[in-house]
Amino acid sequence: MADPNFTRVNLILHGKMQSHGAELLEQIGRISRACRDERAENYTLKNMRIAEHLTYDVLLDARGGLVSSCGIYHSQRFPAGVYRCLNRVFVHPDYRVKHGVYPCYATRYLLRSQLAEHLRDDDVVFVSREKPKARHFFNSWRGLLPEMQWHIPAQMIQVVPGVEAAATYQSIALRNGHWGGWSPNRLTDAEWESRFVQRDKTPIRSWANTEPSTR
Repeated sequence: MADPNFTRVNLILHGKMQSHGAELLEQIGRISRACRDERAENYTLKNMRIAEHLTYDVLLDARGGLVSSCGIYHSQRFPAGVYRCLNRVFVHPDYRVKHGVYPCYATRYLLRSQLAEHLRDDDVVFVSREKPKARHFFNSWRGLLPEMQWHIPAQMIQVVPGVEAAATYQSIALRNGHWGGWSPNRLTDAEWESRFVQRDKTPIRSWANTEPSTR
């Protein structure tokens, strides 16, 4: 979706940081830390998991200021052809406050182009967020991409294979309801609550660093 007020800039392509990528990533990290974003540690060279990103793009406004960013991610733990999109989403605080819908810019101006340029129709593509209530978000979110069909399973899906933690089971939206060869573990909301939340009584932490480093 083209818009003369925005410019898309690629930071990572096929697991390789582009020449200007480190500088833009540092800007994202600096802004995240300044606003005390709980995900600020994600936007660093150490935790970005560069090698596992098929692509990662930044959206700039007419003045060259950061608006939003996101990527398409293939963990080494995923089967071939399985991708998590809207990975490492960032939205500048000014745009979160002024324009309401948190992922609007990443979805409208980055994700649509990323899917068209980098993935095939038979690839397994999902978006995930923590906690069961995220399904309510997905029901509204999928309206931003009316040309696509997104299936929202009623279970919590293990999006980090082999890691048993509350944050590794998430609500997902699955493009075209296509699972392909992906058969992740699933829990009902009650099972997830009983296994993790009621037992641990601890905050759900990000799954950003639950996978062992590949670098």
